[in-house]
Amino acid sequence: MQFMMDQAKSLGIGGICFVIDRGFVAKDNFYYMEENKFSLVAAMPGSLLEAQRLVSENNADIRKASNRIAGLGVYAKKVPFEMEGCPLDAHIYFDASKQALDEKELHSRIERLEAELGKMGRTMRATKKYRDYFAVDEKMRQQGPGLSLTRRKWTRN
Repeated sequence: MQFMMDQAKSLGIGGICFVIDRGFVAKDNFYYMEENKFSLVAAMPGSLLEAQRLVSENNADIRKASNRIAGLGVYAKKVPFEMEGCPLDAHIYFDASKQALDEKELHSRIERLEAELGKMGRTMRATKKYRDYFAVDEKMRQQGPGLSLTRRKWTRN
């Protein structure tokens, strides 16, 4: 990540916004971006406890009319927070249509797996392929709101 930022600087490219994958969400990258005045947009890893906390705290009111984005049919809410001492904005979004499609696809897959397991009987062990069948509630929970990050005004403590 720092190599890309250094390359941009050496080419005289400034005032840009990096769109980064969740794998680059790290304290060192945030601090380096702050020092070099780069902006960022990133997917926030849903496995982070901070992401789970943000979703949990805001899940109840995400679908308020005031959070609806007209014309897109989605809801979004910006929540300022700090991650590893870096001030950021979390953008929590919810798409009811996508959730319905994801849920339908999940149940379709589960029904397919259920039929396959029924054909196996009790003689074979279930492989990793059948994990969704046994973790429906966890899969349903994961299909809720999504998260992305943007950089707020950088100020290190």
